[in-house]
Amino acid sequence: MPGWPRLSERAMPMIRLDGSIQLGLSPEHGVCIEGLSEQEVGWLRALDGTSDPWHRGRREGLREERMDELLDRLNSAGLLRAAAPLVSRHRVLIEGAHPAGGPLQEMLHRAGIAQAPRLPAHGPIPRYRHAPDLVVLLTSGPAVAADGGRWRARGIPHLPVAFSRASGMTVGPLVGATGAPCLRCLDLARLEKDPSFSSLAAQSRVEGCGPPERADEPSTTMAVALTARIVLNQLNGQSLPSGLTFEVAAPWPGVRQYRWTRHPNCPSCSPQVAPARTIGA
Repeated sequence: MPGWPRLSERAMPMIRLDGSIQLGLSPEHGVCIEGLSEQEVGWLRALDGTSDPWHRGRREGLREERMDELLDRLNSAGLLRAAAPLVSRHRVLIEGAHPAGGPLQEMLHRAGIAQAPRLPAHGPIPRYRHAPDLVVLLTSGPAVAADGGRWRARGIPHLPVAFSRASGMTVGPLVGATGAPCLRCLDLARLEKDPSFSSLAAQSRVEGCGPPERADEPSTTMAVALTARIVLNQLNGQSLPSGLTFEVAAPWPGVRQYRWTRHPNCPSCSPQVAPARTIGA
């Protein structure tokens, strides 16, 4: 089935007091459109991704230029999505023995991804007719170059998700996105900032191998949900911005964002790197 455009869940058309139509309440993404006819409002409400909107609009007497204009405005505001069933054709692998793998697998399955098997870390790769579209790397402690090496060598995008009692939970960056750094870039940048990083990372991975403490379960659930959202967006053609990493804060709810760039000394990536820096909270 073609990926016809559909309205995002947060873009339900609402009527304002002046008669204009508002889609979405978020100040960053909400769009207010004036001068819509009754037919155009009905056409927008029916954007559910299951049929060709242009064919339906022409049948209802709408001009093609007008439909294109409305869709462009919605798309620019991030209020359009590809049809949800598209994700069902994709294969996602979840690598790593962390307990969060089960909830992540279940969440992806509920979202329509039937093929999301779990693999042991660094275990043999099953023989599939088609390569996976994305691999989620679950690690106890920081993800390092060795965790993603075999996937990078195969050109398969991979998303590290690191759980650590010492530093919280981090999701990203998505390796394989255009211009994105690899995990070796991150290793090199961290070592420049702290020569003890490799030793500390190894110790962190040892202490973090057990199940999460009960007090950490809500934060772990937040990290799993954030991971699932990134995976679904990636499969629907909305890749995570290059180098972006999220840290789930504890004990209070919160997500911080960091951005990494490629390291000049990485043997497989282009130059230009800077240590991760907070860009939002």
